Amino acid sequence: YETITIYIIECIENLFRIDPEINKYVPSSCSRPEEILYLIENLGSDRFQACLDIGHMLLTGDYTGDTPQGAIRKLGKHIKVLHVHDNHAGDDCHLFPYKGRLDWQEFKNALDDTG
Repeated sequence: YETITIYIIECIENLFRIDPEINKYVPSSCSRPEEILYLIENLGSDRFQACLDIGHMLLTGDYTGDTPQGAIRKLGKHIKVLHVHDNHAGDDCHLFPYKGRLDWQEFKNALDDTG
């Protein structure tokens, strides 16, 4: 019999919430890459990594000043999952690439820069 080792990684995703008073998407738990990085570095296990949701970053970026490419550069090697979709930053509508407002060349450059 062969022994199989299963290694489970928990990925922390950047989230948002809808503010009922203004009916808009606003930052929430781990909306900022620094919050995700803080958790990863302080949970004390390499089993915690990042899931970067590009569309969520577009939704909250107007409030936080963060961009998907900036988040990629900040989280770097901790990104294990990318949820890649575009939007117009007004709705979490999961558009195909180049159908929203993401700068896809800058997105690619950030991925190239961080390996």
